[in-house]
Amino acid sequence: MTGLDQIRVLKTENKELHDEEKRLHKTLANLNRTIKEQAKDLEQLMNERDVLGSQLVRRNDEIALLNEKIVILQATLTRGETHYELRLDDIRLLKLEIKRLRQEKGHISKTMASMVELRQEVFHLERDLTRSRLKCKALEQEVQNPLNIHRWRKLAGSDPEVLDLLQKIQILQKRLLQQGSLAVERERQLKQAERLYLNLRKVVARQPGPGIQEELCKTQRALKSRGNKLKCMVSELNMADLKANEYKSDLQRVTEELADLKRKYLAEKKANRNLRMAYESSRELNRDMKMSKVKLEVCVDSLESALAALQGGADRLELCSSLADGGLTPTPGLLIQVQNLNSRKVPVYCLLRCRPGNFIYTPDEIEIMKEDAKILRRNGADGFVFGILMENGDVNMKLCREIIKYCHPLPLTFHRAFDFCRRPTIEVEVIIDLGFQRILTSGKQRTAQMGVKLIKKLMEQVGSRIIIMPGGGINKDNVNFILENTGATEIHGSFSSPKEPETQRPEEDSEAVIGNRDAPIMVTNENAVTEIVNMLKDF
Repeated sequence: MTGLDQIRVLKTENKELHDEEKRLHKTLANLNRTIKEQAKDLEQLMNERDVLGSQLVRRNDEIALLNEKIVILQATLTRGETHYELRLDDIRLLKLEIKRLRQEKGHISKTMASMVELRQEVFHLERDLTRSRLKCKALEQEVQNPLNIHRWRKLAGSDPEVLDLLQKIQILQKRLLQQGSLAVERERQLKQAERLYLNLRKVVARQPGPGIQEELCKTQRALKSRGNKLKCMVSELNMADLKANEYKSDLQRVTEELADLKRKYLAEKKANRNLRMAYESSRELNRDMKMSKVKLEVCVDSLESALAALQGGADRLELCSSLADGGLTPTPGLLIQVQNLNSRKVPVYCLLRCRPGNFIYTPDEIEIMKEDAKILRRNGADGFVFGILMENGDVNMKLCREIIKYCHPLPLTFHRAFDFCRRPTIEVEVIIDLGFQRILTSGKQRTAQMGVKLIKKLMEQVGSRIIIMPGGGINKDNVNFILENTGATEIHGSFSSPKEPETQRPEEDSEAVIGNRDAPIMVTNENAVTEIVNMLKDF
């Protein structure tokens, strides 16, 4: 084969390779476009889920408000029924009182009609009594001073006038005796009339006076006023019944709408979860999450510590600054230098924490963390580590989503702010919904060794949906205990030790003080990392 043939063959192969390269580039572009479309769809679904969640919260608030209104209306209705029953009792009593007063009025009217006759009868009886008393008095005087001493003898005389007078006297005496008997009878009748008069006076005294008519009018007016009030109360009660029925129908309608909305929300949530799980599973194909080997993440805050961790065989770095303050956001220069020396291409996750202290951030601090995320991502960060809480100890979903937008699509770790959550078994589900890939925790204890019980409980709860990574006080003496009691697939630690002091420090000649000049400088121990890596291989 001549040189020209070889050149032609090489050109042909070069052209084929060039075409293959174009085809691969095109395939890669299509895959990237598909990934972007899936990420956009996922973001849209998450936004729709958030909207549905907010709508559900608002609807729950509306239902709670309607329930409160219904309780108030039911209480008002109950009070109205009670007042209505009381008014009915009052009406019944008033009717009885009216009936009694009417009976008394009729009796009084009858008594008043016969009062004139009784007065006339009393007058005649008093006149007859006076006459009878006068007659009795005359007869008593005649008996006491008789003109005829021997009244049983007939008088005789020669004087005819005297005889006539005596006869007249006898006739008068007979008439007087008759009148005496009549007087006794009249006196008896008078006593009987007097007794009747006294009884009538007592009866009249017991009867109401002339003001009874005025009181009766007042009572009638009061009854009329109460009747009007009762009619008003009955109308108000009817209106309350109508409103209660309307509220009941509204409550039933809202309950049906809520049930329908819940069904739609659960269906949407299930579809969203399936889509997210499919998306995460597609992403996890590029990462070997299910390796039998336990991975080691080393937390470093300097270039020297990063090099020691890389040379010791760490599987991942968490890059930060000022570990003495719990870790802060690293500088872009440190990230660039670490990536330049990272020949094994070990993933480097950057911590996002703008200040020491608690994990409740102001809006200005959130803006700082957003800018840090943009800068670090632009300078080669492979993932981010952060966590934001609310004042009540729950995960702040809103602010976490704002930071996630600037970190997407890089993997995320929720750091040990999780150990300050008041309800870890609930907040772990919130973190999963936010899209974090792992949680760094010590089990809400000082060290992971002391918190293995909660760590194991969390791992049993989440399964393969998220990685629970123990961290805090891990060393060669307790790593096997932690792995055996939790079943963790990743662990986290700094594995640092004090740096060897230099023979001479220039600042010893100065009296100026910046920080704690006597505090030792802690750096990652390469031998400790290597020893842990070997133990993990044998585990």
